[in-house]
Amino acid sequence: QKTFQLHGHTNTWGAYQCYGNPGFVLEQGSGRGSAYGGQSFYSRREYRDELKSIAEQPDANDPARNSWLFERMKTLSAMLPPELRDGELLTDLGNAWHELGSFDEAIEAYDAAVVSADARASLRSVERLANLHCRMVDRKWYQAEAAKAEWDAKERQSAIAQLELAGERLQWLNDKFASTEERLALLGRVYKSLALVADGPAHSREMLKKAERFYQQASE
Repeated sequence: QKTFQLHGHTNTWGAYQCYGNPGFVLEQGSGRGSAYGGQSFYSRREYRDELKSIAEQPDANDPARNSWLFERMKTLSAMLPPELRDGELLTDLGNAWHELGSFDEAIEAYDAAVVSADARASLRSVERLANLHCRMVDRKWYQAEAAKAEWDAKERQSAIAQLELAGERLQWLNDKFASTEERLALLGRVYKSLALVADGPAHSREMLKKAERFYQQASE
């Protein structure tokens, strides 16, 4: 204010407000950073940048690197302050786990993101969560088939509930926003997985017919 009073004809008075990183936010908190990989993180932006960096680095031909990234993710996930775990940051967390192929951890992060009260999760996280539920259910079903083991009734019902919720969310996206090729294909994917765990051949055929319809719409 004093500078403005003395030198109002220049822009010097606004220098501290107008210059610097436009994305930086000074946040309330303890003032203590979290140690991670030899550095300390103090802001939400630093955590987001690190998660995005990790998501870009996995290499299918470099298991050692992926293992190292996995350990970094475990450390980073454990030290994330509760007050920063909003839908947007949880989406970043899910994306990083997804790129590492750690689907259980990705599902947990996306699940938390899409139900977060701040509603900052991306629509993409809903789509990825639905796809991951399908992949996990399919994997468990084929493993049980290979071992010639019967699915526990409680586990089957849990899988069906997950898939049905995924289908409801995708249908909501189609109805409220846009019926895209990817969302229609994902709905087909959900019903294809439901056909695997269906209670009897008649129910399985019903689910496959729904899957066929959505795949056809996606194709068109």
